[in-house]
Amino acid sequence: MVVLSDQTDRPKQRRRKMLQRFLERKNKSKASVRELEALEACYWLKAAGFPQYAQSYEEGRFPIDIAVVIKEHDFLDEDSLQSLYRRLQTLNHCSKMNLHIKHIDGYDSDEEDLITLSSRWKLQNKNRNWSRRKRPSSQLSGSESSNSASNSNSTNSLRHKSGSTDVLNERCIDSNVKQLSLHGVDKLSPKKSLSPLNLSLQEGIRSSLYDNMPSGISLSTPSISSVSNEHNQGSALRKSHKNHRTNFTTSDLDLAETGLSADELSDNEEYEKDDVPSELVNVKNSRITDLSENGTSDGLPKSHIQRTRWHSFERSTKPHIHVLSTKICKLSAGQLAVLRKYSLLKLTALMERYAHSNRGMWNWSFPQFLKKFKTPDYRDKKVFGVPMSVILQRSGQPLPKSILFAMNYLQRTGVEAVGIFRKSGGKSRIQNLKEMMETDQDLTDFEGMSPYDLADMLKEYFRDLPDPILTSKLAETFIAIYSHIPEELRLEALQGAVLLMPDENREALQTLLLFLNDIAANAPVNQMNEKNLGVCFAPSLFHLCGSKEDPSAPKRQKRTPMNKASKELTDNLAAHECLTQMIIEVDRIFTVPEDTLMKSRFSFIEQSQPAPLEKLGKNKANPSDDYNTYIESCITGLLKEAKDKFKGWVSHPWHENQVEVSYKKIRDGCPLRLWRGVVDVDAPPQHVLRRITEERHLWDEDLETWDVVEKISEDIDIFHYVTQSMILQPKRRHVVLRARRRNLEHGSCVLVCTSVSHPEAPLIQGVEATVLAQRYLIEPIGIGQSRLTHITRIDLRGRTPEYYNKIGPVVAASIMKIKESFPVGCDGPETKV
Repeated sequence: MVVLSDQTDRPKQRRRKMLQRFLERKNKSKASVRELEALEACYWLKAAGFPQYAQSYEEGRFPIDIAVVIKEHDFLDEDSLQSLYRRLQTLNHCSKMNLHIKHIDGYDSDEEDLITLSSRWKLQNKNRNWSRRKRPSSQLSGSESSNSASNSNSTNSLRHKSGSTDVLNERCIDSNVKQLSLHGVDKLSPKKSLSPLNLSLQEGIRSSLYDNMPSGISLSTPSISSVSNEHNQGSALRKSHKNHRTNFTTSDLDLAETGLSADELSDNEEYEKDDVPSELVNVKNSRITDLSENGTSDGLPKSHIQRTRWHSFERSTKPHIHVLSTKICKLSAGQLAVLRKYSLLKLTALMERYAHSNRGMWNWSFPQFLKKFKTPDYRDKKVFGVPMSVILQRSGQPLPKSILFAMNYLQRTGVEAVGIFRKSGGKSRIQNLKEMMETDQDLTDFEGMSPYDLADMLKEYFRDLPDPILTSKLAETFIAIYSHIPEELRLEALQGAVLLMPDENREALQTLLLFLNDIAANAPVNQMNEKNLGVCFAPSLFHLCGSKEDPSAPKRQKRTPMNKASKELTDNLAAHECLTQMIIEVDRIFTVPEDTLMKSRFSFIEQSQPAPLEKLGKNKANPSDDYNTYIESCITGLLKEAKDKFKGWVSHPWHENQVEVSYKKIRDGCPLRLWRGVVDVDAPPQHVLRRITEERHLWDEDLETWDVVEKISEDIDIFHYVTQSMILQPKRRHVVLRARRRNLEHGSCVLVCTSVSHPEAPLIQGVEATVLAQRYLIEPIGIGQSRLTHITRIDLRGRTPEYYNKIGPVVAASIMKIKESFPVGCDGPETKV
C-alpha cells in the first residue's frame, strides 16, 4: 500500500528548531527557514537523480503536479517515492510563498545534473535545460496522441493550465494521492508473467545495455499504480510497443546496423536509445582547419577529419549484456556516478521510514557549500592529523606510506600476538615512533619493533584524523542504521552508505577492514575476534566525542545532561555492533546489490569498455576509417590544442612552481575531466619520448610488470603493463594502443595512448583500468631541453568522478618524476628552435 503525505515520523517542530539553530550558528537568523528547506530539497533532488525538478524550481516553474511525477517514476519502491514526494511538496509550498532560489555561486553541479534516473527526460545540449523526450506516435493511444500535440516538451507541462495557473490544486493532488494508495503492487501485475523487456517498459527506467537481457531472467522491482485512468492508457502503450521494443534490442547501440547516421536520429529514436547526452547523438563529420603551414594532418584526408576525440568508445560497439562484477572496485566512474544516486535515494528512504528523528540524516544530505570553514594549513604535518584528501594529493594513495608498511608488518608478525590492539604499548616508545614517522614520512623499516606499539600507533593515527575515516557526515548515519533500521535491511543500508563515502575514505576503510578481518581469522591464537576488534577501533573510526585536531571538523550535537549519558551509551553500542558487522561482512559491503545494477541500466559511455583494435575508429559515415584514422585525429586534435595555446583550460593551483597544472571539462557524456601538466625537461624530445615509452620503470614507481603484446609497426604497438595499489587492494591492468610521431614541426614529438581490448594480453587477478585519452607533446625549447605537455583522462575503476576532480596534484607529481629521471644538465643533440 502506497500512502504519500508530507507528514514525517518526526515532529515538524523539532525539524524547524533544528533549522533555526543552524541558521543562528551561521549568523543567518534573518533568513527564512522555508528558504533553507527549499535549498536542501533542491540539493537532494540533484544528488538523488532528479535534477530536472530542481532546475524547474530554480527557474520559477513551480508548483507542479506531483501525481504526474510519481507516475513517471513508478519503477521506484514506495519508500523512495515517499522521499521524492516530501521534497517536491516542500518546493510546492515554498513556491506559493514566492520563495525561489537561484543557482548558487561556487557550487559546480554540471556533472551531477547530467544524470537522471528516469529515461523520460533528456538534457538539451544548447541551453543545458531538461526536457521530456518525445514518444513515438505509434506508442500513444488515441487520447494520448491528441493531447501530446498540445503538451509542452519542457517541465512547464507539469504545471496546471487552468485559471489558477500559479497555484497547485491541492484537492486534485489529494485525490490523486488517495487513488495511488488504493492500488497495491499485486493488482498491477498482469496475469501473464512479464519478460524483463516488458517490465522495463512498465517501469520506464534508464535505458542501456540491459535492454539485451535474456528473457529467462526475472526481475522483482516493485512498481506502483498510476493516477486515475492513465494507468490503463499506459498499459495500452506498452502493449502496442512490445514488438518495436524487441526489434530494437537486437541491435542495441548499433548505428551501423540501422543504416542511420548519428545526426539523423530523431527524438523518437532518442527516447529508445541510451540516456546519452545530445552531443554524442549530434556528432557530425567536420573539417578542421590546417594546423600549420606545412600541414600536420597530411596523413588524414580532410573530408574524414572529425572533431577532437577524448575517448575511444563507439556507439557501434555493443557492451556486455550482463553484469561483469558487483564489486565497487571494478565499476567505472560513470557507473558509480549513477549508483551513488540510487544509494542516496534508497538510504534516504530507509532512514526516513525507520529513524524517528532527523539525526543521522541532516549532515550528509545538506549542501556542503553552505558550511564555510577556514581550511587549516597542513604543510608542517606529514602523517598524523593530515586529512586523507591531502595525503591523496601528496602521494596518490589515501593512506601514508609509513602507515601502510606498518599495517603490512603487523599482518606478517602481529596476527598471533595475544590481545593485539587490546593490550597497550609503551607510551614513550609510541611517541618516539610517531616522531620518527613525522620526520621520515616514507619510513618503511619496522623490524624489531613491538607489535603492541605499532598497534597502538595505528589506532592513534585514525583517532587523530581531522575528519573520521567514516566522515563526519556519514558517521552518525552508520550509527543510525544500527539504532533504527531492522536487521534484515542493514546490509543494504551499509552498502548504500559505503558507496556515498569519498573514494579515498572508502578505499582506506576497505583496506583497514580487510586487515582487521585477517587479524580476526587468527582469533583462536590472538583472542581478538571481530567483536573485540570492533570495541577497540570504534572510538577511533567514529570519533564519538568529536575530533580535537581540526576546529573545522563538525562536532556532535550537544545534548542536555538528562539524556546525554543514555544517548552516548546507545551510540557506543550501535557503533560497536556496526564495526563488528563490517569486519565480518567486509567482502559484501563493498559490493553493489544486483537488483540495483539491473535497475541502473548503464549507457555505453558509463560502461567505459575499451573497443577491440579492429573496431577502433570504425563508423558508418566513413567505412574505410580504422585505428589509423583515430590515431591521426587524436594527433591533429592535440596539435590544434597546442596551436590555440590550450584555450579554455582552467588553471589549477599547485605548490610546485615547475609544473603548470590545468583541467578542461569535455561535454561528451563522460563525467571525467581532462587534466594537463606542463614541465620543462633537461633532455631533447627524442630522449624524453624514449624515456616515456621504453623506460617507464625509471619514473613510474608503481609499475610492476610490462610488455609489448604486439608490434604493429615501427611507431605503433599494443603495450600491456600492471601497476600496484595499496596493500590488500587489487592491482590495475592496462592494455593500450600506443602511437608515436617523431620529427614533427620544429622537431617536436607526440605520443598518443588509448585503451583497447586484445586477446593476447596477459590476464591477471585485478582491475582493468581504462585509458580514455593519454597524450604527450614534447617540444624543443633550447639546446638539450624540451617542454613536456601531458594530457590524461583515465578511469582507474572503483572511483567516482569526484575523485578525478582532485587528481591535479597526482598528475603534476607524475610528470615531475619524468623530469627528475633525467640528471640535471643532461646533454643532448642540438635541436632546431
